[in-house]
Amino acid sequence: MSQPRPPRATRRPRPQSASSPSIAAALRGVLAAEDALRATPATDAQLATVWQFWNALPAALDAEERHTILTKAFGHGHQDDARQYAELQRRFPRRLPLGPEFHQVLVAALEWTKLVEFSRSTLALHLDLVRYQWAYRDADDHRSGRIAIWRTAAELAITHPHLEPAQLFFTHTPRSPAPTTNASPVPSLAPPTLAEIAYVRDRSGAYQSALTAALTQVEALICKPRGMEIIGPLPLSERAWGHPMPPLNVPRHRYIARLKALGMCSAARYDRFVADELPKLPPARQHEFRRIARSPRCGKDMYPGLLVWLIDNRPIFELPEFGWRWKSIHTAAKERGLLVPNLASIQQWAHEIRVPIKVQMGPSPTKFLPSDHLLSVAPIFGDHLTGQKP
Repeated sequence: MSQPRPPRATRRPRPQSASSPSIAAALRGVLAAEDALRATPATDAQLATVWQFWNALPAALDAEERHTILTKAFGHGHQDDARQYAELQRRFPRRLPLGPEFHQVLVAALEWTKLVEFSRSTLALHLDLVRYQWAYRDADDHRSGRIAIWRTAAELAITHPHLEPAQLFFTHTPRSPAPTTNASPVPSLAPPTLAEIAYVRDRSGAYQSALTAALTQVEALICKPRGMEIIGPLPLSERAWGHPMPPLNVPRHRYIARLKALGMCSAARYDRFVADELPKLPPARQHEFRRIARSPRCGKDMYPGLLVWLIDNRPIFELPEFGWRWKSIHTAAKERGLLVPNLASIQQWAHEIRVPIKVQMGPSPTKFLPSDHLLSVAPIFGDHLTGQKP
């Protein structure tokens, strides 16, 4: 007789894994909520809160480290950051760390701090370099970012004298004009608003874009005259280099000669070329080098110095508060020794060659912020071309 079969054991339910749909959906919801908080537009009230914590940290800390401390994003091994965070918590109980809703305003604080630090290092350490390159005195290198932030700080000294870049400009440029037309004292330092941070960013970008466009015209002035380029590729050893970067089919001896003719070749570069490379060239190329170096030409451009100068100063001419008109631009250009068309035809000339500048029309305003001292000097090559007949 067969034995009865034992009852089947009840199967236990499997525990759900961490990858189950319900947990994954919950995790996606948490991440989506955090992303939404991170995308929350910044407000000036948030910025005021951030500045309170931001400025309570030691001045030696850089922007990224401040961001890390305020959001408690440091690892277990970062004892210094942990100590700074604990000190802030003691001073500001139950207000830290800053959550994802502060992400956008922390980005603005990071941007502002970097702008201020770049202004500080430029004004304290690089003024001579900036002023030298401002006139296009060589094509060895061009610190366009430092030139842009220096010009921005100089402008802010007139339009927003309470902001830190303007205050730094006053500190490192003691003979700069007074920030207001009534020669009032320099205002006390004030933290920026979000609108002011955006304004300074845009103005610095405008100066840098203008300089880039001006350098494009300088590159054309150097390399586009007939006889500068050759047909076909050049060996690497014969290619020219500089800033702005010349085309790859411009031989180095022609490029150096052209820079010399325009007054844009640094003494160190010219002396090195004459001593090390010129004697090794064939006689025909040596003769070509000397011929180009003696004859500054501007091709079809009637007023190349004026063109570069106008583009370089476009952010100033286009700012309504400064009240520039073609008549005042014409006067300022002549005062700087630039070769210019007569007053009646300068606007037509600018239109015909498509100068990328929008000057306000109508009579000159009676009230405006004086900004003539913000304009750049005439490009160095203007002195070499002034005597030419258009």
